[in-house]
Amino acid sequence: MGMNNKTGKRLVGVAWLRQRLADVLTTPVGTRLMRRGYGSRLFELIDQPMSPRWKIQFYAAVVEAVENPVNGLADFQVSRAQLLNSSTGKAELELWGVYVPTGELLKIESIKVA
Repeated sequence: MGMNNKTGKRLVGVAWLRQRLADVLTTPVGTRLMRRGYGSRLFELIDQPMSPRWKIQFYAAVVEAVENPVNGLADFQVSRAQLLNSSTGKAELELWGVYVPTGELLKIESIKVA
């Protein structure tokens, strides 16, 4: 349970998970003062030219961020990540996985990571 970062209204369940995923993936590691390990490495990759190697690094950074205990996403087990739209400096992805509290299979769409 948490608060919507735009409206201040209460968020629960999958809506709260979606907001937390977006926050983790859009926060560069090392930028949170009291939680230096929070975030993802995506900003290290986002301005590099796309190549097959870049895509592998991108997917690895996404999964690493979701699985990092510091990020507090233990209630989601990612099984697949798909890059949708990307250009230099911008990327959007979808994530598939299991929402652990309910065992529900989820597809979380249109997460903008840059």
